Amino acid sequence: MENDITLYVDLDVHKDSNPNIAVVAVARKLSGFIWDISQLAMSLAVPNEARAA
Repeated sequence: MENDITLYVDLDVHKDSNPNIAVVAVARKLSGFIWDISQLAMSLAVPNEARAA
């Protein structure tokens, strides 16, 4: 987790860089986290037999 935070800080430190890069990096991490949680929730909520049909 610490490496992720330093990545965003490093992106923001460079004043000549585009700030949208940091925003996209955060959005990409957040969407991956939400996708992973939804996959976990679906695997716990729906039995394997029901998913195969």
